[in-house]
Amino acid sequence: MKADYLSFKRATNVALLGLILQLLTGFTLLTYSFLDRDHATQTASFMILIGSGVWLGLAIVFDQHRRERVEAMEAASLTAQQARASTVFEENADDLRLAAKRLAWMHRLLLPMVGLLLAGLLIGVGVFRFQQARELVDPDKFSAPDARGWAIALGLIFGVSNFLFARYVSGLGKVPMWVNLRAGAAQAVGSALVCAAIAIGQFVDYAGPDAVLRYLQVVFPAMMVMLGAEFVLSFLLNIYRPRKAGETPRPAFDSRVLGFVAAPDKIAESISEAINYQFGFDVTSSWFYRLLSRSMLVLTLVGVAVIWLMTAVAVVGPDERGIRIRNGARVSEVGPGAYVKWPWPVERVERFKATEARRLDLSSPPPAGDKAILWTNEHGVDEKDHYLLVRPSAEEADARSPGASATSDFVLVTAEVPMYYAVEDVTKYEEFAAPESRQELLKSIGMRALLEYMGTVRVDDLLGNARTDTAEGARQAVQQAYQAMNPSPGIRVLFVGIEGAHPPTETAASFEQVVTSEQTRESAIEQAQSERIAFLTAAAGSVEAAERVLVLLDELDVLKRTESAGPEAIKEKEQAITTLLGGDGGAASAIIRQAKAARWKSHMEERGLAERYQGELRAYAANPQLYAAERYFRTLRDVMAGSRVYIISDDVPVELRTNLEDVDTGGNALTTETADEEPG
Repeated sequence: MKADYLSFKRATNVALLGLILQLLTGFTLLTYSFLDRDHATQTASFMILIGSGVWLGLAIVFDQHRRERVEAMEAASLTAQQARASTVFEENADDLRLAAKRLAWMHRLLLPMVGLLLAGLLIGVGVFRFQQARELVDPDKFSAPDARGWAIALGLIFGVSNFLFARYVSGLGKVPMWVNLRAGAAQAVGSALVCAAIAIGQFVDYAGPDAVLRYLQVVFPAMMVMLGAEFVLSFLLNIYRPRKAGETPRPAFDSRVLGFVAAPDKIAESISEAINYQFGFDVTSSWFYRLLSRSMLVLTLVGVAVIWLMTAVAVVGPDERGIRIRNGARVSEVGPGAYVKWPWPVERVERFKATEARRLDLSSPPPAGDKAILWTNEHGVDEKDHYLLVRPSAEEADARSPGASATSDFVLVTAEVPMYYAVEDVTKYEEFAAPESRQELLKSIGMRALLEYMGTVRVDDLLGNARTDTAEGARQAVQQAYQAMNPSPGIRVLFVGIEGAHPPTETAASFEQVVTSEQTRESAIEQAQSERIAFLTAAAGSVEAAERVLVLLDELDVLKRTESAGPEAIKEKEQAITTLLGGDGGAASAIIRQAKAARWKSHMEERGLAERYQGELRAYAANPQLYAAERYFRTLRDVMAGSRVYIISDDVPVELRTNLEDVDTGGNALTTETADEEPG
């Protein structure tokens, strides 16, 4: 086909038609999504509307191609008129080809800029919508659209029309001059895919589960991000791709992935070439490949049918409970085991973990971060919305004046109160509330029961050692609140814990001062008890003995003050005290034993002297001369002990000489003893 202005005019018209179809599809889905609050369809409409920029860029470029061809025809007709004009035009040809320069500028700058702009929009909007859709995937927070029929109708109409138009444009893109129409065909088939996905999701939701609709909310944003990333990658590759003379540049917004869907014949051709290259010969020409290719459709249908029939069997695990749902209506509740049912999507079995413990925070959420958790520091959460009202301590209540305000009857406390529950009746649990509001309703009921119960608990029990009993009481109160609901949620409260109970941060320092004072008092009491035990043990040997002695001393004082008490009773009591003090260890026992030992020693010495005197009397009575001589010589021996004795005869004359001179009188003037003397 000749690349004249009429050909490019046709391409321009096709691009404008694609733009109109793309805008019509996008705005129609956008209007429906706002009216029915369909998050997935709204994301799809954003994707389709952003893709309309591809058609607009193609229309502008193809129109510029048409202008360039008209300009070329006019220049050629002028050059054929006369040689002089021809010379002038030949010398200034580059200055007169303004449309050609503008076309080159569009291929060099405009189309890459449009590709980057569309990539930025796709990635930015895709990430934003993905962040919004992450929470909506949760079954408890997802709300299915109401106008299901409109969604199915719009999805089928626009899906079929866009796919047929994409196939038509893809066929036009095989012509070299219209090759860039493949980018528009890719956008059209992308619109067809998202419309078909919306229709399929609504149909599946009508027949049974809403999983497809829920996950379409994140699939569409992911498609936008991947499509934008492909545009950026194509832009980078186009920078380094070698170009041939006369070749039309391929724009960055020409999606290769969506292009395969728009032209599925290329997929088969690519697979055939890959197989031939892998085996080294023309496998596609063999009889087996041809037989397989002729039977591929039948084999595929059989495989799909087998997989579909397998959905007629459902297995409920030993720790699960199931609900049979047929055409969106609950049929019955089933226990563990295998069941035969109608194939999906006519009937399905929704399974629930019957023994799974699920958690709800009835008060303050767990603190954020890994720092030390103290009463006086911030816990990373706003605790002002989670205060619990409890009764003051017994001492504070007794000390409060009768005219105190009613607000002084309560104390503010913050605590983490996690509740774990299990589903006992799956049917009641499902019928209790809508999935998106079930958890919030259970939490509200539990919080109300918790607040009512905490109004009966004293703060010293909550902060002290009675926290376990308090938690058990809270569990019973919450369980009774759930059982009183009509209809019942069908759950059993397994555990309610009270963790991290503490007063508000502003008053925590005052609570710590009370605790510090109590600890100081306990320390003083323990120190006094220790000193008491040490003193009594040192005095009486043991605390028990000392306490018994004190009791006997009190009784002795009573006896002494009583006039009728006789000396025998007083002496008996004193003897009991002495016996008790002397029985165990201790200072009193040691003193008593020393006194007894000294008394016994003195007694025995005096008794020995008396016995000795009696013996001497008997000796004197037996022989007075002998006794006198014996005593005389004993005394003489005692007197002369340590002296030198000379025995001489009376007939020998004796002369005694004595030196009475003092020696070293000055040196020993301050000395009380001499060197030869021993201290006495």
